[in-house]
Amino acid sequence: MVNEEIARIFERMARVIAFKGGERFRIMAYERAAVSIRDIEEDLAIVAKQGKLEDIPGIGKDLSEMIEEYVRTGKMKRYEQECRGIPPELIDLMNIPGLGPKTLALLHKELHVNNFEGLKRCLDGEATSKLKGFGQKKIDVIKRGIDLWLSSQQRMLLGVALPLAENLLTQMRANKLVDRADGMRFCAARQQSSTACVARD
Repeated sequence: MVNEEIARIFERMARVIAFKGGERFRIMAYERAAVSIRDIEEDLAIVAKQGKLEDIPGIGKDLSEMIEEYVRTGKMKRYEQECRGIPPELIDLMNIPGLGPKTLALLHKELHVNNFEGLKRCLDGEATSKLKGFGQKKIDVIKRGIDLWLSSQQRMLLGVALPLAENLLTQMRANKLVDRADGMRFCAARQQSSTACVARD
């Protein structure tokens, strides 16, 4: 099934748009679409052939056309256009819990962070703490997110991964510098042997 592939693309689009300072309603539309796609059991390729994509909550004409394009070609031109000019490694960093697109955009603009090594050097240096909104607590949250993210790159038992993610989520919610921490993926994570937590900044 292509469901997870398309859901991830929509999530990445939401992050890229946020990174670029795009409209909030567009970001929310892609996030909502990703959630809806993960909630359905049917294969999107079959739903597309049946012409019923717009029956899925949050999927309107534009998004249904994007899904149909991906089902036909394995590509999504609008996604490629949104990502143009943004290094792929930078987009990957948006998967780090505690490091939202706006925070990453600030680090990219002010400290020229373009990849993981650049991010690590930035967090270990003094320049980051001089940026507005970057206290030691925020830096520590991002570093813990990096540890979780690195762990997720390797296969890990769900019983080990889930407590780590939930612990990080609890810490993020307690941090006044994090506006919102969302753990809505944990139910799906228990079924799919993966965890995710999203922070908005």
